[in-house]
Amino acid sequence: MLITGKHFAAHRAWAIAVLLAGTACVVGYVLASRHAGRWLIGSSNVGLALGIAGGLLITFEFLIWPRKWVRGWRFLGRAQTWLKAHIWLGLLTVPLIVCHAGPRWGGWLTLTLMTIFFLVIASGIVGLALQQYVPRKIFNSIPAETIYEQIQSVAQSYSDDARKLIEKTCGSLIEDGDVAVMETDERRPAILFENDQIVGNWAGGFYETVVAVPSLADALPVKEFYRVEVAPYLDAGRKSGSSLRDPAIAAKRFSDMRQRFASAEPVLNQLNGICDRRRQFDLQSRYYWLLHGWLLVHLPLSAALMLLMIVHIVSALFY
Repeated sequence: MLITGKHFAAHRAWAIAVLLAGTACVVGYVLASRHAGRWLIGSSNVGLALGIAGGLLITFEFLIWPRKWVRGWRFLGRAQTWLKAHIWLGLLTVPLIVCHAGPRWGGWLTLTLMTIFFLVIASGIVGLALQQYVPRKIFNSIPAETIYEQIQSVAQSYSDDARKLIEKTCGSLIEDGDVAVMETDERRPAILFENDQIVGNWAGGFYETVVAVPSLADALPVKEFYRVEVAPYLDAGRKSGSSLRDPAIAAKRFSDMRQRFASAEPVLNQLNGICDRRRQFDLQSRYYWLLHGWLLVHLPLSAALMLLMIVHIVSALFY
């Protein structure tokens, strides 16, 4: 959820309310401790009240995960409202829990509980910061961005288009030592490139690929370059280990090929454009995991925090 710039207006009321509530909590705790002549701890009336409030907020924070499983239950409120509450009430738990614990964190259970609590807060802040930065970075640096779940399918379409281009201009890829040509499904989306630009009109739900490039005089070296370097990269991306995953190296390789085989420049330019889009998909995948990978830390820690909080409450009440 975005909270920066023009988006902050939707969060202003939440931010002010949390700031006032957090300040009141800290000031009230300090005044009560001063009146008592010592720093109050969780077993005091003030500490107990702060602990109950903090525990209820932590429980509400954790409920956002099961809330995602029942998105259709409209009576629970809008998902955007839950997200705003999750962000700002999560920050409010910090002064509540710190004042509840007091300056001494007691034994191993309290120390472990407080450590996990701060790790949950820190991982949440990191995730929130990534949500402000990564989508903007994707928008600005990945013009070929597509739906993440469809990356592999779209990348395969590019790979098939490159194969068609080579077969059209350099001849069949079935030669001694070559693998069999992949069957082409004409129903799949196909992309038409012309001067490195996507052109053409939708026809029956897909683009018809038409490559208006004459056969090449330098077909054999271009076909070998495609077979050895381009095709493996287009098929597997970064996992292929190809040097073409590095944009600087790829630019150098294509530049060398254009200088050596001038007649193949139109074909090489189109292959270069397709490889560039494959690199953008690789970059989008990395950004996707950066954007969502923090949940692999935040969610298990949140579950551990809930479990230890229950243990802490039971031990405080009965032991």
